[in-house]
Amino acid sequence: MTAPRKRTLLVRARHLRSRCGHEMASHLVDHVIPRAKGGEGDPDNGQVLCRDCNLKKSDKAP
Repeated sequence: MTAPRKRTLLVRARHLRSRCGHEMASHLVDHVIPRAKGGEGDPDNGQVLCRDCNLKKSDKAP
């Protein structure tokens, strides 16, 4: 995902992680529907996760 799209996601998430709701000290930008499962690379298919939530999600769709 491009840097401008990542910034869009961070603003939209109000600097809170999408799944656990904690404030972002560190974060990962991830696809809601994984690219491997046909997800798009646009901000509507993006979310901000912490490392733990991202590892739990793996390549699963919501």
